[in-house]
Amino acid sequence: SIMPPPSSGSIAVAQILDMMDDYALSELGHNSADYVHLMAESMRRAFADRSYYLGDPDFYDVPKNDLLDPKYNHARMIDFSIDTVTHSSSLSHGEFSNNYESDETTHFSIVDKDGNAVAVTTTLNGSFGSKVAVNGAGFLLNNEMDD
Repeated sequence: SIMPPPSSGSIAVAQILDMMDDYALSELGHNSADYVHLMAESMRRAFADRSYYLGDPDFYDVPKNDLLDPKYNHARMIDFSIDTVTHSSSLSHGEFSNNYESDETTHFSIVDKDGNAVAVTTTLNGSFGSKVAVNGAGFLLNNEMDD
């Protein structure tokens, strides 16, 4: 590779901007207390990630794609409140998996000792699908009829 990896600072800045993207910054008012609070809380989360996940890529597989994933950065702000400061003892690096799944769709595959295989994908389209369970069967009915 002829290009160096992105600096840890550039990843952190991208995370901060991504974390703030879900908020109506113009409504908060530039440099208002709420604006600065949102920025500080985003920075705290990004720097917790930076401290934990970033390092020399010659010696460590830096998960830069995961750190830059908008879903991940949105999830980092789930516990943010405009009215309170997050206590430092509650802040740590985020957790992510390389196996993101949607809330509505899941898939599993099973192979038995004889090589028989089955693959199943289910889509509910919304939380709990149609919200109707089949009595005695233990699964929800689908409501995926729109695409």
